[in-house]
Amino acid sequence: MAVLLLATVFVGFAPTYYLAGLVPAPEPSRLNLPSGIVRVHAVVATLWMLLFAVQVSLVALHRVNLHRRLGALGFLLACAMVVTGFMAGTDTLVRNVPPGLAELLYIVNCTMVALFAIFVAFAYRMRKAPPAHKRLILMANIAVLFAPLIRIPTPLLYLNIPAATRASYLFLLPLFLYDFWSMRKIHPATLWSSVLLVFVYESRAAFAATAPWHNFSAWMRALGT
Repeated sequence: MAVLLLATVFVGFAPTYYLAGLVPAPEPSRLNLPSGIVRVHAVVATLWMLLFAVQVSLVALHRVNLHRRLGALGFLLACAMVVTGFMAGTDTLVRNVPPGLAELLYIVNCTMVALFAIFVAFAYRMRKAPPAHKRLILMANIAVLFAPLIRIPTPLLYLNIPAATRASYLFLLPLFLYDFWSMRKIHPATLWSSVLLVFVYESRAAFAATAPWHNFSAWMRALGT
């Protein structure tokens, strides 16, 4: 799963970030224009994913003590992910994105960051219960996979919000299969975090069309300009 998540992030952001200028990029759009906070968030997110891979490797090598020591750095990076993620999401509101789309993109970004924060918080609380801890950390990363998925330069996914949302659900399948294979049942952490993720993702488009969210988005846009 660590390798799969890293590969997805790299492929999604390669044309506009990791390999910018070296590989063909999709047609430019306002969504791909980097700003200062977006650059900062990109660095933080990259460090988070690399640390995630290191942490998984340390457990596989039975270096659990070092894994736990690095957990403090992971918690700080997770906090930075939340702060910079919300700021980068708000940044989309001031890019002259068409009305309606701006509010939808904003709630997409906010729900990604909120779910990431919830799953990381519970993972930190369950750090002494490895089976739940590792599943919740995986769910935190799956919660933000929409960001690279919607940027993968294929007609099916590129800037296609519904398709990228559904594609993120595919990453839940290995967790369910692993639980069935190892436990003959679904671990509660897998089950309830998956239910929460799907519920939030499936309801956010409807909520984005409501007056309260439009008013909140307008208020945040005013603060960001």
